[in-house]
Amino acid sequence: MYTILDFKAVTKHSYYGCDDPEGVFCEVAGRRFAGWKAAANSWLDRYIVPALENSGRRNLLVAHDMGRDFRKAIFPEYKANRDKREVSPIEKENLDQMYTWAKKFLSALGATQIGVKGVEADDVIAWLCQGIIGPKAVYTWTVTLFSWPTTRQRST
Repeated sequence: MYTILDFKAVTKHSYYGCDDPEGVFCEVAGRRFAGWKAAANSWLDRYIVPALENSGRRNLLVAHDMGRDFRKAIFPEYKANRDKREVSPIEKENLDQMYTWAKKFLSALGATQIGVKGVEADDVIAWLCQGIIGPKAVYTWTVTLFSWPTTRQRST
């Protein structure tokens, strides 16, 4: 079985869902943010350990966001308001550190990391799911996943 991770979605989900009593309060945002190391532990527990138990490291596929050009060509207003959101400097720094560490960790693990210039991870995941025969587990955190058309199962 293959396990497919939407890198940014599961990483952000782990970061924002992490309970870190030692998190840092940000005056700009008016809230506490988890430290990246606590969030990384959450990421390992929530996604990486189950993925390795399901598939092993050789069948772990990680899809990366590499732009929105594909979607914006179809829907010009796609995520138009996302870029306007104010991000706390603490939040940005912690997420950047976590992304960097997690990518290095996945490389050292031997996971296959996939990205297509101008294409978001969930579209890459849809393409992978259409091409991989047999069972697969997809870990993501997205609403667009539920709008994908149903595909037929292929048998070998």
